Amino acid sequence: QIYWRRLKMKEGTGTLEDKKATFMIKYPENDEDCFASTGNLVFDQTVVAMFYRDTSMQLHSIRKYSIGVSGAFVEDDERGVFLVYEEPIPGEEYVVPQDTAKGVAKGDYSVLYVMNKKTFAVAARMRIHCAPEIFGMFGVYIAHRYNDALLVPEKNDRGHVTVQKAVNMKYPHIYFDGMERGMKLTEFGFGTNEKTKKLVVEQLVFDVRMGAFQKLPLGLVEEMTWYIQKPNGSYGAVVGKKDDEVMTMAIGLYMCYLFPYHYRRNGETRGIMDYVEGSSILNRRTGIVEEMGAERPLTEFGYAFGNMEHIRSRFAKKKKVVSQYSKGGRVNVIY
Repeated sequence: QIYWRRLKMKEGTGTLEDKKATFMIKYPENDEDCFASTGNLVFDQTVVAMFYRDTSMQLHSIRKYSIGVSGAFVEDDERGVFLVYEEPIPGEEYVVPQDTAKGVAKGDYSVLYVMNKKTFAVAARMRIHCAPEIFGMFGVYIAHRYNDALLVPEKNDRGHVTVQKAVNMKYPHIYFDGMERGMKLTEFGFGTNEKTKKLVVEQLVFDVRMGAFQKLPLGLVEEMTWYIQKPNGSYGAVVGKKDDEVMTMAIGLYMCYLFPYHYRRNGETRGIMDYVEGSSILNRRTGIVEEMGAERPLTEFGYAFGNMEHIRSRFAKKKKVVSQYSKGGRVNVIY
C-alpha cells in the first residue's frame, strides 16, 4: 500500500505539496479527507491543520472556574467549566457572544466566548450543558467580570430564555439587532437567520484564511474540520457533528468589527463616550474611514456606559457625542 501510494503521488505534477493535495482529492483516506475532496468544507483545511497539529497554536487555559448562583468565581481545576486564557485586563474592551442550546444532557452544548476587541483573541470560554436561564445568568456574571463587556446572546429558539434572564438581571450592555445602525430597541439578542449566518461565518472563514488568529481553542478547530456548505447553500456541521463553537466565534468576531477598539489621542484607551466632533474612526482591517459629522443627541433610552452627569456635561460642551453602545442612539461605525 505504501509503494502504491508513492507511485500514485509521482504521477502528479508540481511541488511535493501539490502532489499530496492531488492524491488526497483522488484517493481520500478517511471521512474527513472525503469531505475535503468534495470541496464542501468551508474553512481552509491547510490552515486548520496547522492549528490542529501544532499545540503551540492551541489555547491552553491558565485557570478553570466554577461559577456560583451568586456570581462567585471559584477556582476549580477538576470541575471548572469556565476556562480562562486571559484574565480581564483593566481598560481593555471585550465582547461576550453566547450560543444557547436546549440544555438536555445528550444534546448540543451551550457555548460562550469572551473575545478581546483589540487582539480578536479568545480570552475565555465556556461549553456546558445547562438550562438556558442558568446560561443567561452565567453570561451576565462573565460579561460583568470582563470590564462590563458587550453581551451578545443569540435569541433563536431557546436563546430567548437566555436573553430574558440577562434583561431581568438588568444588565445594561446587551446587543440588539440594529444597534450598530443606531436603530431603536425592539428586542434584545442577536438574530441568526440565513442572511446573518452567512455574513458572520464568511467573515470568520476569511480571517482564518488570512492568518488573523495566533491561537484558537482546540474545540473550535475540530469543528472547523467538519463545517460545510450544504447543497442548498446553507452552512452547518456534517450529520452527527456539532457547530456550536464555530457560530459563537463567528458572532463574536462580527461584533468586534461592528464595535471596534479605540484609543485616546494621548495613547491611552479611549473612553466609551469619548467620541466628539471631528473624530475619525478607522477600521484597521478594511481601511474604511467613517467621519463623524452629524449631531448625535442623547436619546430617551439613555446610554449603556459611563457616568450620566459626566456625559451630559460633555454633551453640553461639545454638543456632538457618539456612544459606542447607545440604546437607540447613534453609534460610531455604521455599516
